[in-house]
Amino acid sequence: MQTSLSEHTRYHIYNRRYLLGDGALRIQSYLNHCQDYQSNYDDARKEDELKTDDPSCKDRWLCTDVEMCIKMANQFQKVKYQLQQRYDFFFGPVFMRMLHHSKKADIAFKLMEDRKGMRNLLFHLTAVVIYMDLLYEGEKYEQVVKCYEELDRSQKYKHLPLRNHMTLAMAALYKMNSQQALEKATELVQATYHNSKRITSPRTRAYAAALALNQNNPDLALEILKLSVESDFVQSLNTALKIIALSRLDQVDAAMELLDKYHVQTSISYDKPSKIFPDCVRINGI
Repeated sequence: MQTSLSEHTRYHIYNRRYLLGDGALRIQSYLNHCQDYQSNYDDARKEDELKTDDPSCKDRWLCTDVEMCIKMANQFQKVKYQLQQRYDFFFGPVFMRMLHHSKKADIAFKLMEDRKGMRNLLFHLTAVVIYMDLLYEGEKYEQVVKCYEELDRSQKYKHLPLRNHMTLAMAALYKMNSQQALEKATELVQATYHNSKRITSPRTRAYAAALALNQNNPDLALEILKLSVESDFVQSLNTALKIIALSRLDQVDAAMELLDKYHVQTSISYDKPSKIFPDCVRINGI
């Protein structure tokens, strides 16, 4: 009986609420600060509104008044240098968290494209990664990739890791799922691999490899996955991708050997039963 593993299944990577965790975005921290300010505010009218059951009233005082914040930002620009020097305060990340929480991707894009105005105030690597995540959540995938490419070309950031930024760009390319997207993903991975100051994260390679599989290029998927040894959750994800790639190359024995090796290693290393993705164990006729 001829056997093969998941020859025609498109591989899906499912996200949590955010592609990046709150450790990178700090949206929850922003909301906690907003709530602290609310609880300490003495305005009686606002206190009454906050006590109502109308969620729109509560949201209004979570600093979601974009027009008001833009006015504040314009005022802030006048004293920007002094505040940054004295307090190490940057307006961009806070402002971008507000837009992210409010799901204002279009407004964020408009402000970041204002290169003679708000962009200079907002542009900060932390703000940019929040901005890219917001664009990604809004399914503006081409804009995510363009934003990363602009950072990547900048001499100012040439020797910085940009790992989260690249992960978002690769996730956007994965979502675009075209041959052109695969070519761009390959170009970015190769460029990063040859830059000694940067490394591709395991999740970045997972997205690139999954895109290669979706574009029926298992050889390229294997090349990407062999760039580094993985660990923890991404090990199981990237091992699954390797197994699928091997099966599509008709290297079923190698795929089964890797599957068995993974099962043995995880059974020894972890208290919980090992898990593998269903695509890895589907065999025709069984």
